[in-house]
Amino acid sequence: MSITTTQTFSDLQRDGWTVCANCNGRHCGRGRPLDLAQLIARFGPDHVFINDTKIASRLVCRSCGHRGGRLIFTTPGNADGGAG
Repeated sequence: MSITTTQTFSDLQRDGWTVCANCNGRHCGRGRPLDLAQLIARFGPDHVFINDTKIASRLVCRSCGHRGGRLIFTTPGNADGGAG
């Protein structure tokens, strides 16, 4: 049995994961899906997302304008990952 790890953006793309951004703003919590191809174009396919704080700290909520959020990674076949 071979074990496949998922640590980089190219791993997420290969395995069919989705990435959502959720707002950390007080009384907000809205979220939206992110375009994995755009993340790869900006940060590179070998960017390790585990324990990465750089991307989440740059997020800006389209609803309330709060800067900073969290990334939600959803396995293939699961619901929308909390985006709303």
